[in-house]
Amino acid sequence: MADIAVSIIAKLSEYLVDPILNNARYVFGFNQIVRGLYDQKDELIVTQKSVKERMKEARRKTEIIEEAVERWMNDVNNVLKDVEKLEEKTKDNKGCYRVTFQYFLAKEAENSTKRMKNLYISCIFEPFSRRTELPGMKYFSSKNFVYSKSTEHAYNKLMEALKDGKCNMIGFHGMGGSGKTTLVKEVGKKAEELQLFDKVVMAVVSHNPEVTNIQGQIADSLDLILREETTIGRAQRLSTSLQVERTLVILDDVWENLDFEAIGIPPCCTVLLATRGRDVCVSMNCQITVELSLLDEEEAWTLFKRCADIIDDSPYALKLKNVPRKIAKKCKGLPIAIVTMASMLRGKKVEEWELALLRLEESQELDVEEVLSSCYACIKLSYDNLTKQVSKNLFLLCSIFPEDYEINMEDLVRYIKGLGPSAGTIGTMEKVRRETQVTMNILKDSYLLQPCGKQEFVKMHDLVRDAALWIASKEGKAIKIPAKTSVAVEENVKEIAAMSLWSMENLPSIDQLQCSALKTLLLHSTDESSLQLPKEYFGKMQMLEVLGITKFYYTWRNLYTLRYLSSSLSIFAVPQSMERLTMLRTLCLRGYDLGDISILASLTRLEILDLRSSSFDELPQGITTLQKLRLLDIYTCRIKKNNPYEVIRKCTQLEELYIWRVEDDSLPIISLPRLHRYVIVCDKFRENCRFLIDAYLEDHVPSRALCIDQFDASALIHDSSSIKDLFLRSEHLYMGHLRGGCKSIVPHMDQGGMNEMIGLILESCSEIECLLDTTNTNLPAFFELVTLKLIWMNGLKRVFNDPSFQCPLEKLQDLQIEYCTQLSSISFPRNSNMCNLKILRLQWCPMLTSSLFVPAIARRLMLLEELKIFDCSKLKHIIAEEYEADENASNPSPTLKVFPNLRILHVHGCHSLESIFPISFAQSLERLEKIVIWYNFGLNYVFGTHKDYKNSVNEVKANINLISLRRISLVSLSNLIDIFPKHCHPRSPNLKEIECRECPRLSTNLMYKTLLSSDQQKGLMATEERVVFPDSEESVLALEYLTFENSMVEGIFQMQAAKQGPLNSNLSHLCLKHLPELRLIWKGPKDVLGLQKLKSLVLVGCRNLETIFSPTIVGILSELSELVVSKCDKLEQIICSDRLAQDGNLPVFSKSVCFPLLSIVHVFQCNNLKSLFSHSLPSPFPELEFITIEECSEIEQVFFFNEDDKGQHVAEENKQNLVLPKLREVKLVHLPNITEFSKGPYKLQQNVKHYTVRHCPKYTCARLQEKTPFSAIHLQTIGDVCEMGLGSGSTSTFSATADINPQIQERVSKLETNLESERQRRRLMELDLQVERERRKLIELKLETEQERRRIMEETMLSFFHKMLGRVPQQFSHLLSQTQSAQNEESEDQDFQNVSIQSL
Repeated sequence: MADIAVSIIAKLSEYLVDPILNNARYVFGFNQIVRGLYDQKDELIVTQKSVKERMKEARRKTEIIEEAVERWMNDVNNVLKDVEKLEEKTKDNKGCYRVTFQYFLAKEAENSTKRMKNLYISCIFEPFSRRTELPGMKYFSSKNFVYSKSTEHAYNKLMEALKDGKCNMIGFHGMGGSGKTTLVKEVGKKAEELQLFDKVVMAVVSHNPEVTNIQGQIADSLDLILREETTIGRAQRLSTSLQVERTLVILDDVWENLDFEAIGIPPCCTVLLATRGRDVCVSMNCQITVELSLLDEEEAWTLFKRCADIIDDSPYALKLKNVPRKIAKKCKGLPIAIVTMASMLRGKKVEEWELALLRLEESQELDVEEVLSSCYACIKLSYDNLTKQVSKNLFLLCSIFPEDYEINMEDLVRYIKGLGPSAGTIGTMEKVRRETQVTMNILKDSYLLQPCGKQEFVKMHDLVRDAALWIASKEGKAIKIPAKTSVAVEENVKEIAAMSLWSMENLPSIDQLQCSALKTLLLHSTDESSLQLPKEYFGKMQMLEVLGITKFYYTWRNLYTLRYLSSSLSIFAVPQSMERLTMLRTLCLRGYDLGDISILASLTRLEILDLRSSSFDELPQGITTLQKLRLLDIYTCRIKKNNPYEVIRKCTQLEELYIWRVEDDSLPIISLPRLHRYVIVCDKFRENCRFLIDAYLEDHVPSRALCIDQFDASALIHDSSSIKDLFLRSEHLYMGHLRGGCKSIVPHMDQGGMNEMIGLILESCSEIECLLDTTNTNLPAFFELVTLKLIWMNGLKRVFNDPSFQCPLEKLQDLQIEYCTQLSSISFPRNSNMCNLKILRLQWCPMLTSSLFVPAIARRLMLLEELKIFDCSKLKHIIAEEYEADENASNPSPTLKVFPNLRILHVHGCHSLESIFPISFAQSLERLEKIVIWYNFGLNYVFGTHKDYKNSVNEVKANINLISLRRISLVSLSNLIDIFPKHCHPRSPNLKEIECRECPRLSTNLMYKTLLSSDQQKGLMATEERVVFPDSEESVLALEYLTFENSMVEGIFQMQAAKQGPLNSNLSHLCLKHLPELRLIWKGPKDVLGLQKLKSLVLVGCRNLETIFSPTIVGILSELSELVVSKCDKLEQIICSDRLAQDGNLPVFSKSVCFPLLSIVHVFQCNNLKSLFSHSLPSPFPELEFITIEECSEIEQVFFFNEDDKGQHVAEENKQNLVLPKLREVKLVHLPNITEFSKGPYKLQQNVKHYTVRHCPKYTCARLQEKTPFSAIHLQTIGDVCEMGLGSGSTSTFSATADINPQIQERVSKLETNLESERQRRRLMELDLQVERERRKLIELKLETEQERRRIMEETMLSFFHKMLGRVPQQFSHLLSQTQSAQNEESEDQDFQNVSIQSL
């Protein structure tokens, strides 16, 4: 009896006392729980800042943040908001219900602490971000491409060869300057557009091919980083990457036979090479050779007229008579000669035309072939027509650089200045710089130079460069550019005026450099070897004026990495003979460890000293005696001893100074009387700040820039401050961690208004509260400002306070405000005319509540192209609502157009926004290309306010044409009702990408309406509401990307009968997730839709879907490479069978479906599926590499082949071909009914590397070994395994490896194959992880629902016990009501944690 009593007491204690005590800690341990909440919050905030820094750095490197990181940040933001509300509740913890309030509050705080702890633990992301893909062939412009009979013929021949697909080596040859490069670019662009290849890459080879350079160009196009040290290692990496996809490799300007194996171009690639000689095509074994002929006389005349701006029968043409046609005939049909001559004579007088013809007719025969002779003569005539000596010298100077080299204007300025009066450069550095810029424009207008991607770079065409070298030799200014392999001794070596060597593997010896007339010597190397020159190397070069020994061309961005390599720079000891170079004016020593450079003080005529990114002992005191020194560049130099600023301060004659001393945190306070250009940087910045500075300087090429960190602003108060002059004259200013009590930039730091400032970047200046405050001043401000960036300004409350209307911001183009946590208003000046603003970016300004623009300012933003707003949670309006008083949605005035040039609209995490723009704005967004709206939980409408929708019944119908819109992405918009009001008829005929996820209130076929014209929208039937695209309009067929999630749709595409042949869809990627009512993806008549471009298909959570590919589609899916299916409970067959078609009132397939490029198949939790592919297919799966099937309870075979199906019989010889030749990995997990891999003639080859079977009891090991001669078999099963001598649940590995060939080459080949297999397996693992995330998300939703249900029960029980217990305090009645429910809740929480851990 006592035992029974003890047992009862124990049970009572277990079910009553323990839960009561456990719940009582919420009351008595309240303060401890709250402190734990605060501590965990602080830890999470620190981690959040760290992640933000990484995101910031990744975006500056143009990388794409992984989705897991974005979701983590959103979860952190949400939980921190909840914690802020809890903190407010803890402050209000008082009153008669204090104990009860504490209980609920403590429990809520503990749950929030757990959430923050889980987020804190899960903050490790690998990968964190990925690089953005380069534009590839789309980067090249088509404006210089001229269609003619010859180009059209060659173009068609090349395209036919590429479409045929039988040739993997195509040769294309023609004269230099005939337009080969332009034509192959057009061919590449067209091949990429037609998707003939997965990737098109292009590399320029040039006369002296460098393997590493060619590899680098191809790797850049593939977005591939080559980290290998050796050339062969880089080649192997490149070859492995090129084998993944079908790739077209275009090699331009090929001069000799190339070793593709050494470069890394595998045989599977298609190669198109362009060359001047047919013999190169023959030696390279080209299967097809295409020639680009010269223009005939009429084509040449047409091109000449266009370039010379001659119009037939115009007065100007009549005056010229027949002279232009004769000149065009002299060009011999060579496009480069025609363009050069016509551009030179455009708009000239008749006499000049006649003189040009006379010179061409009297030109002596050259020692080259006839066509080149005419071309050289044309270029020589353009050269002679240059009126200034500096123009001619600059043209010849450009020829000293290698073929296809992009020449920086800064290099030209420094070299041409060094040539002195003989080159026509006299005066200050600024005068020479401006004259060089003007001359470059003249040479580009004459087509003697070609522009590059950036304004400060130019390049020279190969044929023009050859002509320039010929001209130099004829004028006694011979330029020697020896091959990298050797330098031959010539008899006329003394006549050489310039020499350049772009690879120093074999330097010319002292005997070979007995060049008494040599004035320019450039030695360039990119390898890491040291440079050793004999002491007397420069002894016979007394006339040398320009000397450059460099490792890179002039740039800012590349120096970012070189600064950290300075400790291991290549060594170059300056030879003693350099002191004899008394005529030297320009000296460039870049990227070397120079050691002692005191000898430079003996160069008395030195004007330019460029030591950029070099390392040396100290800046010698003798530099101060160089009275002619005008430019000193020690940017990112490592100076080991002394303070260089003391030496520089004495160089009062300096006109330009560039300094950023590595490993030095002192502030260089240098003010020189003649200093006109300067870039001075204080090296205290963090790594991401350095990257920001480098990128900014590279993009803007500043003339006067000052970048300082931890600067004391009080120093500017003193008029005698040395830094004040530099500060006030700067055009580009970067300041970080500013101190000194300064509350504003203008007027506190500059009472003049910074009217010369072009770019201003402020970062982490917490004392600044307002950028501009003109309350007590009437001086204008920021007249020249182009770029403004405010980053991590935690004290900034307002950007502009301009009641006196002194800040027009007329030239502002780029405005970025990021991480300003206290910013409440931007307050653009009322009179500001920001007509040039192109980019506006706001990020993480949580206190920003007022609208961004008032209507008057919004109307002036005529050039705005990008509007991006991130995480401004309290922002209520982008444009003030007062605009609605002026607007008329049905008939807007043309003067009310707002943002007519807007291309990109991205709004993310702005939860207080109810709409983006008023509806009248939409009619002016004709150039809008991209709409991306994510995680705006309060958003009701995209265009139009609630008032617009309420009164839409009485509105006049309005047509809205978004003709440029290509992408629309709507994600996690829980309250989004509509995009446009009902009275509007939007139309986006060019829409290619649609993404709609987690928008439960959005209409099903809303996207379809935006693709139709207004007349078509009126005819849309109400019965089609449950289908996303209820008709096969042309705009629907043009879609390329479609993502649809969390909707109750029943169908995606409803196709109509085609009048002529099947309809061809451009759809390439289709992703459908969590569509529980979806029954058919494609529905319509038989064989009406072709999906030849579909590459990827992902289906998740489509529970009612019975089949994927219905008879509506045409049988061949020629591009499909990836198929992922998960949680489709009713899915019976991937390809609709005859039986299923008849049951569903569908037609049957007229032709069998085949997948010639399918490589990845992943199927998960499809419990009604019995086999993946069944019935007799016309061909095997030649590209199938990976098959993964998990948790499909009914599946019996992967492949089911029935010979009697449709009466088709497979012959014995065809059975041998029905194999899976590239299958490498098979994974079968939790398949209780699977018995065999294939029923029928499908065979598995020995190249299957990984065969994994787990928890498949009917799939016996004997059957497995009999049919799978694989290199590795992994088996884990139950039941039948015991018969083979293994314990239940055991794991065993069987190896059956073929005879190993001892040759090393085969071993290397196997290693490469394994590497590629591992890469694909990781990709599958990522897909698995994505599916697990979706499953976890569903569990979380169920848990939230259960918690809500229990909360309601708690309230009900509390009310009941309160009535029953009467005077018992409320807190104990509540504890009593929670005894059993709390225990169950904790148990369920533990189960959820276990599920989360297992899924991860």
